[in-house]
Amino acid sequence: MQEKEHDRQVSFAVDGEGNVSYLDLMKQKIDSGQGRKNYSRRMWTIEPVFGNITSHKGTNKLTLRGKAKVTSQ
Repeated sequence: MQEKEHDRQVSFAVDGEGNVSYLDLMKQKIDSGQGRKNYSRRMWTIEPVFGNITSHKGTNKLTLRGKAKVTSQ
């Protein structure tokens, strides 16, 4: 299998916003009323599952060796 020499870069234009970063857009979305409601619900339903998997199942460790294999994992 041949390794890629260059990564693909993707950029998106945000209409009417000038140079607004995606981080700023996400902050605006989370700070809205509906965003706060969704985020608080996520903290109680989704995040504990990922915390349990990483701490108890040992998935926070890489099982493969080599840069190419670790990147794919």
